[in-house]
Amino acid sequence: LDIWLGYFRNVLLAMITGQEPSNDLQFNNYSSPRLRKILKLIQRINFLIEKTNINPRLALEILAIEL
Repeated sequence: LDIWLGYFRNVLLAMITGQEPSNDLQFNNYSSPRLRKILKLIQRINFLIEKTNINPRLALEILAIEL
């Protein structure tokens, strides 16, 4: 989750600042609001896995469906 969080943060920052996309940052398919929604979802699922009794596998499956 931390890797995905870092990746999508970098994509959003590159998009907002107008940087040229590097080879590892592919953001043609994402809009700024969509990236924000993805970041919030990753943070929420990360919190739920750490602080509650949620099934981690199910939480990650839900995240994968949303991406």
